[in-house]
Parts: sequence; C-alpha cells; structure tokens
Amino acid sequence: MSRAATRPGHPVARPARRARQGRRGHPSFAGVHIAEFAGIQPAGREVRVPYSVIYDLRGDKISALRIYFPMSLLIEQLTS
Repeated sequence: MSRAATRPGHPVARPARRARQGRRGHPSFAGVHIAEFAGIQPAGREVRVPYSVIYDLRGDKISALRIYFPMSLLIEQLTS
C-alpha cells in the first residue's frame, strides 16, 4: 500500500531473526485508508496487516529485499 493511499502509515516492528544468509522480520503495517487503492474508494478505515520481510546481506549492506503480505486480508479490511 503506498503512502498516497494511507495516512499515517507506519510499520509496527518486531525483532528481526537471523536466517542462513540474511535476516527476516515479521512486522505489521498500520495505517488509515485515505485514497483509492486497487479500485476501492477510501472510507477512512484503519488497517493493520502483518507482513514478512526477507533480506539478503553482502557484508554490512542489504543486497536484496522481499516483502510478502496477505493481500486478501488487506482487501477485507478495506471493504468491511
């Protein structure tokens, strides 16, 4: 969800865990739906969606980042 579609949007972090070649985290995204998103008109609903972040490290730099979240849960929160 883009910043344009939510306000205030912010991650709610939990500690990252060490993985084989990087780290992974399981924070949640929290925000308010204020603009059209995926064809859904804004209604000011609050959303909170967990997501997973997996990132690879090369030395002390992040070399790749992948973010996964349940789109169906986000759509459910925007439309219910």
